[in-house]
Formats: sequence, C-alpha cells, structure tokens
Amino acid sequence: VHGLNLDWKRFVTDRTIDFMNHEVISVTQYTPHLPVTINMMYYYDGLNYFKFKDHIDIVSWDSYPVWHKKDDKDIGVDTAMFHDIMRSIKKQPFLLMESAPSSTNWQSVSKLKRPGMHKLSSLQAVAHGSNSVQYFQWRKSRGSSEKLHGAVVDHYGENDTRVFQDVREVGKSLKAISKLCHSETKSEVAILFDWENMWAINDSQGPRNKGMKYKETVQSHYKAFWEMGIPVDFVDMECELSGYKLLIAPMLYMLRAGIEEKIKKFVQNGGNLVTTYWSGIVNETDLCFLGGFPGPLKEVLGIWSEEIDGLYEHESNQIAFIGGNELGLTGSFEVKELCDIIHLQ
Repeated sequence: VHGLNLDWKRFVTDRTIDFMNHEVISVTQYTPHLPVTINMMYYYDGLNYFKFKDHIDIVSWDSYPVWHKKDDKDIGVDTAMFHDIMRSIKKQPFLLMESAPSSTNWQSVSKLKRPGMHKLSSLQAVAHGSNSVQYFQWRKSRGSSEKLHGAVVDHYGENDTRVFQDVREVGKSLKAISKLCHSETKSEVAILFDWENMWAINDSQGPRNKGMKYKETVQSHYKAFWEMGIPVDFVDMECELSGYKLLIAPMLYMLRAGIEEKIKKFVQNGGNLVTTYWSGIVNETDLCFLGGFPGPLKEVLGIWSEEIDGLYEHESNQIAFIGGNELGLTGSFEVKELCDIIHLQ
C-alpha cells in the first residue's frame, strides 16, 4: 500500500495535466493568442508542479504568508524560497496571481498586515521574479464564506482607508520599477527540490515516521544564500544541471530520472556538490539500493553508510572534526533527527 501512494500521486499529476490540456484546447481554439497559466499554491503536496512547465506559458501562484505569526524573517525566507521555486519552474518571470492587501479569512488567526508590510511583501515577490502584484479580492462581498476576507475596497466603500492607500503606494512603486519586467535572474547556484522525492521521504516507513523535515532542510540551505543576497535557482531531478557552479541536493533519498548520472557528469565537469544524510536510499520505484548506501552516489561522494539512527525529538548527538583547522571545522557540532555511521572509500 505504501509503495502505491507514490504511484497514486504521480497518476494524479498526470491526470490533472491531461484534464488541463483538454480545457486549454477548448479555449485556445478561439483565443490562440492568449497565454495559458494556472494558479499554483504554497508547497501543495498533491501535484508535482515541475511537471506542468511544458504545458503552460506562464507560472503563477497565490501567496498568502502568515506575517507576524512568528519572526517575520522566518516567514520572509519561507516565502522567498517559494517565489524562487515558481520562477525556476520555467526559468522566467512568474505572476503573483493572488495576494491579500490586508488579511485573509481562512487562516487560524487572520491577522491584519502591519503598516508597510503589504508593500514589503509585494516588492519581495517582484525581487524574486514576479511581473505582477494582483489581489484577491477587489471588493468585499456582503455574504458567503469570503465576506470578511481582505480586499482593496471594504464594506465602507470609500478610498480613504489605510489599506486602499497602501495599495495605491504599491502601484506607484511598481510603476517606478516597471523596467524590471524585462529582466531575468541569472543564478550560479541550484538547489534540488523534488516533489516526488518529498512524497517518497514522507512515506519511507522509517527511520522516523514523522518530522523528516525535507522542506525545512532544503530551506536551511537556501537561507544561507538568501541572507547573502545570492540568487538561487531550484531544479528537480528532470532538470539539466549544466550552467551552475554549485548544486545543493539535501536529503536526496530517491534517485530518479537519471539524476545520479547527471550529478556525476556535473562533478566531473568541475561543479561542486553539497548533499546530506538520507541520500541514495531508493530508486524511482521506491526499491532500496543494494551494495550499501548512498547507492549510486557512493563513488561521487566517496563514502558508504553502515547505519542510520533516527533520534527522538529530545535527543541529539555530536560530530567531531579532527584535523580540520584549514576549513575552520575544529570542535564538535550538534546533530539531530538522523545520524549516519559512515566510512571513507
């Protein structure tokens, strides 16, 4: 049953694309000049969004960060990462299809954006590749489920509200930087984030059946570049790796689409690879590799993993570096969640 979960999600993605293409054909026969897009959603688990790149003209998504729920820097890096994923799918600017100028109505606490937060959030999207700032919704309805969802015009009905003025200010800012719509982002760093790998990790049945933290681990690597202002592309295992100097591939549990050969070629051609624990465990049909982990990556990494231990939330371990003065790696470092016993080859 667990092996079927992965196949089922792949099937749903393929069927959704098939259904979408039928819808597209029914429209484009009358309006062939209009581009095709779909509303993607925040880390949606049910569809592999990279699979859609050859079937749509423009990527768009609906962004509703939970600002002020915790440290806004943490919310900021989380939102920035998904903006960059959206830009990376087709390696071109995307559209911010939906955003709330004030609050939502469906979050556990639908909090108002503090003064200036709407502008900051909007310009963050543009900085990471959006060619638009669009809203849900223009005007609040009097009834139904979204009657209290934020809007440019609320039930008061006039334009002298704080939110309306915030939106006006965003419009002025976008007009001033309109030339950015004709620019593109050039990245020398790629981070591998793969939907099917995420599905497989979440269904791996050990060594931890909760808290594997694939997205969080990817994001911790992304954050280092985000803090330094270094642009990053995201790739999945079906993407080409040429043109990048550095590939970050955290928790590469499932190897599919010939990614092991792509990685070997990337490194042979001078590229730098960073990966982590829980890599090279299963093939694309979720079968474990024989001959020791990290499977086909043993040669390029020069190690094999004898055992991996899943730690409880209250546990931690230590990794000690010996003779690492030239790298600044002397001393001990805390490790949590998953710990390998590894051997050099």
